[in-house]
Amino acid sequence: MNDMNLEKLLAELKTEKIDASQVTLVKDGVTCKGIRVSLRGTGVSPVVYYSQNDTMEELYARVHRMIALANPAEVDDWAKRLRDWDYVKEHVVLSICRDDAADPSWISRDYLNLSVAMRVISEADLCKTAGIYITNAYVEEMGFSIGALWNAARENSRDGYRVEPLSKVIGIDSDEPDFLYAVVGRENAATALLYKEIFRSFCEQHSETCCYILPSSTEEVLIVSGREADALLSVREMAQLVLTINTEQVAPEIQLEPCVYRFDSERDEISVECSIRGENCDE
Repeated sequence: MNDMNLEKLLAELKTEKIDASQVTLVKDGVTCKGIRVSLRGTGVSPVVYYSQNDTMEELYARVHRMIALANPAEVDDWAKRLRDWDYVKEHVVLSICRDDAADPSWISRDYLNLSVAMRVISEADLCKTAGIYITNAYVEEMGFSIGALWNAARENSRDGYRVEPLSKVIGIDSDEPDFLYAVVGRENAATALLYKEIFRSFCEQHSETCCYILPSSTEEVLIVSGREADALLSVREMAQLVLTINTEQVAPEIQLEPCVYRFDSERDEISVECSIRGENCDE
């Protein structure tokens, strides 16, 4: 499978009712490529993932099968559910991105050097990853409370995070002690930055007074134990690691600022410790 064939497939898929684009996601250290099929005007955007071993014929058949499964009845049902407050409050979640990547139409809040928005996840999407972003126009049309939406999104996004040794996540057996950990268990894993209890618990379990947080993308977050980081890496080196991962392994749409964040257990706060592009890294 090559880029030329993919471009041809994307061009064939695009119609008045359907848009198609190539996407790359990083989940639990694994890079996944796929084709996102967007049903225009519905917020339904299932993704068909593929590997380099798939033939173009196989991918073509899977994409069209996905389009057939997203039938008009499901789409109409999704549109109705977006008007149902009971459904929306159960399916709205937080989403985090760079400040400069946020769409101006989204309702969003600034957090550290990031932007936090809200999405309603679509059950019509077989992958359970698609949805619509909450906008002022949507809220005005539906008559929903913005405050109630934020509260529901925060609660719905609170659970499911786990912190595991990176060696375990990527399947490497090692006798060396772990000092790199990964936040896993949720899509848009960088939203973990909004929940200090994750890092408070990590510090308590490892008898640390602090830890460093390295979001290499919206989908992948690493934690470095404080003592190990102080002994092995400077904050600039950690930020450089994030920058390298961003530029070499992460699709532009899920990149975050090459930053290092620090959780201080005594102050119980998260702060920006180093931002390469902001040029505020100390050696």
